Amino acid sequence: MNQKQQYTEFWELLSLTEDYIKYGKKSGEYTIPDFTEAADSLQTNAPEVESPGLEIRPNREHPLIRLPSDNACRNCGMAKMGKKPLGAVGCETPRLLILCGPPSVGAEQNQIPLAAEEMDYVLKWISAIDLSLERDVMLLNFPRCRPPGNRPPFPEEMNGCASVVRTFIGKHKPSVILTLGPVPSAYFTGNPGLKVSEIREGVAQWEGVPVLSTYSPDQVLTYHELKRPVWEDLKRVRNFINGA
Repeated sequence: MNQKQQYTEFWELLSLTEDYIKYGKKSGEYTIPDFTEAADSLQTNAPEVESPGLEIRPNREHPLIRLPSDNACRNCGMAKMGKKPLGAVGCETPRLLILCGPPSVGAEQNQIPLAAEEMDYVLKWISAIDLSLERDVMLLNFPRCRPPGNRPPFPEEMNGCASVVRTFIGKHKPSVILTLGPVPSAYFTGNPGLKVSEIREGVAQWEGVPVLSTYSPDQVLTYHELKRPVWEDLKRVRNFINGA
């Protein structure tokens, strides 16, 4: 067994242990509750936005929009570990494609791109720039499977998943891509190894679509000083979508 195989098996064992400790045999379903209070502003001068009160779950009202051959994906070695790609959520003809980072344990457990608190926060971001998840936006993980033990994804895993994203863009034709966090931001802007802070003020192109980047919701929920730069990034996204 070579070193890479040992490394992969170690992370797979760590992942299984982590899941058992956190979840045991329990299973859950993600629901965004109805909100009665105004959403927190994204920074001191940002508009207060009423939460849309959406409920996101795999049913006829809000279906998970899955990419072709999701359950038969063999583009990287994670399939051999039994990993299943998460589906996309949102509008089938999005003006804005949001590429989230790899799924967290909570996201994987509930088969939704982000954990509950993070999804709540991103819905506020979307609403703050006058967009709707149902009408204008689609969320997709990159990569679409959670690497074992939450390790960083291997380059071949990202390359395999990018081929699926390329097919997705050709089919759904978003006007703008927004990457959240270091993994999709570095990959889709062609800046491997750079931090989000070094990427976010630029504009890249991927498959002919403008790519803007910002911090992930878990980063902002941990470091509140990132609210202001995120709000600036979201305003730039809005300007791109509106052709300004």
